[in-house]
Amino acid sequence: PTEAGRTGPQHGAAAMSLAPKELAQLLGLLSEEACGNSFEVLSASFHHCFLKADHFRAGSVLVMLLQQPDLLPSSPQRLTALYLLWEMYRTEPLAANPFAARSEE
Repeated sequence: PTEAGRTGPQHGAAAMSLAPKELAQLLGLLSEEACGNSFEVLSASFHHCFLKADHFRAGSVLVMLLQQPDLLPSSPQRLTALYLLWEMYRTEPLAANPFAARSEE
């Protein structure tokens, strides 16, 4: 969902950030309580909160959270973040997932 005043593509750091409400929703999905849900429930909740157009921004925040161990201290939280990174692009080729590691051959 977009907010009033946000129009057109965003660039730079703003393109990779979430609005406060979006960040609160994402952190809610990563809460200790929510991490006890099945992947199906987590997936449905994520897709309810974030449109396809928001996936890159949400994924960028997930990567940032994963890079700071104190922000996602438990294994279930980190697993949920990794699952959501996969879930956002699961129907597309792996090469289309901007968060998938690519090996240099």
